[in-house]
Amino acid sequence: MNDLISRQVAVDAVKDLGDWHRRPAPVAVINVLLNLPSAQPEIIRCRDCMHCYVDGENVRFNVCELDHNYVQSDDWFCADAERKTDG
Repeated sequence: MNDLISRQVAVDAVKDLGDWHRRPAPVAVINVLLNLPSAQPEIIRCRDCMHCYVDGENVRFNVCELDHNYVQSDDWFCADAERKTDG
């Protein structure tokens, strides 16, 4: 099963077991839940994407090297975005 859940709802569900703070197993479960990585992917906007470049002389506009539409706003994002590196 690969569905998304709220981390806080999961922690609250363990706490609803009663006396959770006195038993080691629920405390351990809460610690595991709090340390899990986020299931939501990072959203990378065009302005921060390595595939985006600015084109045009009089009017400047973003162009995507991956051919995701010709003109994008700085706030647009897609599943293929990759963050620009500082290197």
